Formats: sequence, structure tokens, C-alpha cells
Amino acid sequence: TIFKVVYTIYLPFRASGWYAATQDESGATRRPGSQRLKGLRMHNLDGLGYRDKTVVVTGGASGMGEQVARILGELGARVHIVDIQQPKVPHASFLQCDLSDFDQVRATADQLKAVAPIDFVFPCAGLPPHIKGPLYCMRVNYIGTRLFVEELLPSVRDGGGIALISSDAAMG
Repeated sequence: TIFKVVYTIYLPFRASGWYAATQDESGATRRPGSQRLKGLRMHNLDGLGYRDKTVVVTGGASGMGEQVARILGELGARVHIVDIQQPKVPHASFLQCDLSDFDQVRATADQLKAVAPIDFVFPCAGLPPHIKGPLYCMRVNYIGTRLFVEELLPSVRDGGGIALISSDAAMG
């Protein structure tokens, strides 16, 4: 018996609703309109608990991090973005940091003490190895991210949350 592997991922591409995307074993992604979860709006998601919370998002200038920052902002969070690029989404503050530069990582985590206590941390920054090579990729995706979280931990509220997200793009 051959089983077809299908992953379902909920992608927050529009503030007006969430879309379910399916991906089959060939990697093809489909977002049929019929799978849109009609009637689901950001104001209906207040129960998630992000309203008036202090949130730090790395990688908030593009990709999944940008979408996370956008959604958290729409849910009423105070979003502080850490990225190497200037973000386009609304945010409470922006700190420029290259996660491959460990001195910058420490300095950025130190600067974020000013907004403590932090309720949630979403380390979303990352890149595939073909952009700047596998060593740089490892410094950003793993070492820099881990160092950032470790340095930021004293500023995270007791009972706060850390949600690491990634994609298989980091695998090449």
C-alpha cells in the first residue's frame, strides 16, 4: 500500500481570514478557496491571550517572521522586532541585529531589558544555506538563535512562552 503524505498548514496570509494550505509529497502547495475558514477574523482570536502583551519576534522583516509579527500586532500585542532588515509591518520597536554576530546578539538582548517583562518570544529568523553558505546559516539558524533566547531569558516573565518556528528552507 502506498500512502500519500499530505501536510496541512494554517497560513495567516490575510488579516481577513486564515487559509488552509495542503502540501503533497511532491512539494506542491495548494490553497483552494474552498478551504478558507470563513468568518474567522482576528478579533475573534482574542482568547489566544496576546492583547497588551509584550512580544519579541526575530526575523520579523520577512517570511514567516513577518507574518507572525503582523498577526500578533493585529491581535493587540506590543511587537518588538529584531532583524537585520527594517520591517514593513507595524511594530512597537525595531532593533537591528545580525544573529551571526554574537556580540550584536548579546547587545540586542541587553537592550530588550528596557521593555521587560517580555511575555512571549518568537525566534523566527533564519535562512537557507545557499544564501551565504552553511556555516553562516548555522550561526544564524542555530547558534545565534539559541544565544539570543538564552540571553533574553532573564527578561521573560515567569510563565512566559517561547515558540521556535522554522521551515525546511534551512535544509537547503
